[in-house]
Amino acid sequence: MLLASASGAIVIAFGVRPDRKALDLAQQEHVDIRTHTIIYEVSDELKKAMEGLLEPVVTETYLGRAEVRTPSESRERAQWRAATWSMGS
Repeated sequence: MLLASASGAIVIAFGVRPDRKALDLAQQEHVDIRTHTIIYEVSDELKKAMEGLLEPVVTETYLGRAEVRTPSESRERAQWRAATWSMGS
């Protein structure tokens, strides 16, 4: 429990139940204990936890360049009325 508390981790238990002392210590150290009896639930939970830690992959694809001919007067959001393609498809 102390290691989970220090690292901000959760405790995942499979096929066992924590005793009263472990539950009290987890509550005192603000550690979340998740118990499972089905192995697929453990696998799914670990996968979701790992995906939550990963940064999303952002890729930018260059499609071309447009030249704005008639800009909008709206200041609330960017808008345009007419544009011409100068490069790309």
